[in-house]
Amino acid sequence: MRNSFEDYLQEFQDGRIEDLNYPLVIAIAKAMCPKYPPEIYSPESVWDEDTMKQLTDEFFVEVLLQNDRLKYHYLTQESVSGLRRGLTKDFQNFLRNKKLRTEAINIYRRMLAILSKNNQFEIIQDHPKSNARVIRLSGTNHDLSQTCQKLEEILGVMFSIEVPPLVRYRADSKKESHLVGTDSLQKLLIETIRVLDKPINVGMLFESLKYRLNIFEIETLALEESISTENGENLNLLDVIPDNTADSAETMLIANECAMNVFERISDRQRRIFNFWIVGSSLLEIADQIGVSKSTVHDEIQKIKQEISIEQPTDDEAAIITQNLSQLCDEFSNTSDGNA
Repeated sequence: MRNSFEDYLQEFQDGRIEDLNYPLVIAIAKAMCPKYPPEIYSPESVWDEDTMKQLTDEFFVEVLLQNDRLKYHYLTQESVSGLRRGLTKDFQNFLRNKKLRTEAINIYRRMLAILSKNNQFEIIQDHPKSNARVIRLSGTNHDLSQTCQKLEEILGVMFSIEVPPLVRYRADSKKESHLVGTDSLQKLLIETIRVLDKPINVGMLFESLKYRLNIFEIETLALEESISTENGENLNLLDVIPDNTADSAETMLIANECAMNVFERISDRQRRIFNFWIVGSSLLEIADQIGVSKSTVHDEIQKIKQEISIEQPTDDEAAIITQNLSQLCDEFSNTSDGNA
């Protein structure tokens, strides 16, 4: 006999999770994890029972219990399917967040390596924690009193410096960082400090890189864990990633991923229909272009809308999902396969 929503709720209210709630999340983990590269999440680079159970345990403690997300879902859902959808989206965000931390650590380590090995940089105030150091360009006479204190000032300079286009890999990509070469990263660091014409704190420099390269956490989770740098120092991730994330960047990141999810779920015909519909073509015009009936076009559009709603977007996310889905469908329609 299938358990009802009230059964799940009652177990939660009784202060237990082991019979229904925990197995539900384990099932979600087993369904979701294989879609993501194990190299990023598993020490053994494989998806096995132990790895998925460990992730489930982390997710339960860090998200569902400490952040009261499980309580939130029971307050807002009324069915087991709705509960499952909400938990699935939270688990996806949890995996994305771990991926982003990997990207952030990668960029931070590379930045430290450049600053320590390139003789164009000079440390004018050392500190046991790398991110508290103050640096300047070699050959300049700036002192500590001139150290830049405003993040906005650094950002203004950094965003004025051109670098090759950055590629953000999808969450299920085996790549672990942005496609930004060492030469480009080095140029960005050197030119930022040169144009700024001031010493700069390494922590503020990384914070600026986080904005410039669009590295933001979905949620702030488990940041007390230690990371290691090339020179053997142990740092707390909170030391290098401040708590203040940008809502707009988070919205963009979530919406981009949702748009790709929808694009992969809809059919080739639906992609072509959406491409016509989003630019204002009428149902009859689309029907003539695609070679189907007007009612079929209407039904396909409703199915696409339903696929978007499955992602449970906010209003802001929904607008960006629609825009990004439009771009994906346009690119598809412009290929020879799309026009076939």
